[in-house]
Amino acid sequence: MYLYVAGAQDQQPIRYPGGQPVVLGRSADAPTSNPLIDLSQYHAFSLGVSRQHARIGYNGNGYTIEDLGSSNGTWVNGNRLTARQPHPLRSGDHVQLGELLIFVYFV
Repeated sequence: MYLYVAGAQDQQPIRYPGGQPVVLGRSADAPTSNPLIDLSQYHAFSLGVSRQHARIGYNGNGYTIEDLGSSNGTWVNGNRLTARQPHPLRSGDHVQLGELLIFVYFV
């Protein structure tokens, strides 16, 4: 899976190989139970991304995304997610963390 951050200067995708769940957020002093994709370089703080904002996982049927109780919400294709309820994630989806927009593509 590749994550493309809208407006990123270098346009290099973030690669997520799958398998293990990963947290999307900002660098934090407190350790997370899952690896962290640090979005700080994309102005995540000013765009309302929480330290531990959302989690991407794989459940055997496909990928899911789950809001981790973030302050500014998580949206998939314009629909706000209910916190702590996994939502299916598909290639081509637009994920918004606060005001940060990410495009998701599967290989």
